[in-house]
Amino acid sequence: MPRILIADDHALVRRFVSSVIAENDWEVCGEASNGRQAVAMTAELAPDIVVLDLSMPELNGLDAAREIHAQSPQIIIFVLTMHDAPELIIEARARGVRHCIPKSDIQHLIDAIQHEIQPNPELNNDSCNSDNCDRTASDRETKGGKVPAGVGREQTLQSTSR
Repeated sequence: MPRILIADDHALVRRFVSSVIAENDWEVCGEASNGRQAVAMTAELAPDIVVLDLSMPELNGLDAAREIHAQSPQIIIFVLTMHDAPELIIEARARGVRHCIPKSDIQHLIDAIQHEIQPNPELNNDSCNSDNCDRTASDRETKGGKVPAGVGREQTLQSTSR
């Protein structure tokens, strides 16, 4: 059973993701409300998977992913986002993120976790390069590898139903 850490600055999102994970008989080993807390809790709790919100206070999801990946490269990192910026996936991959998941598609998160704990070699389920999150990296133009303007704190939670 994978141990999963969830980091999102919105308590409602954390509770929702935790409940979906628990429904699948996976263990939520911790919840963080900002990027710094996520990095510290990852070092302390040693989860198998970390689910990070892109836009969090103190340390955004991409910077938290970079620190987590540098400390523990074996940890599988997901980023949940409401943003559909072409540059995001390239930047996420460079920082150790394995999957970029739209917040509006919670089933995609479940499928990606399932793939990571029981990989099917016949499927290429690399969510950071799949059409489910964005176009493939070869279809994009980057702007110096930066998170694009307008990618900031989310103000609303998109409807996520199963």
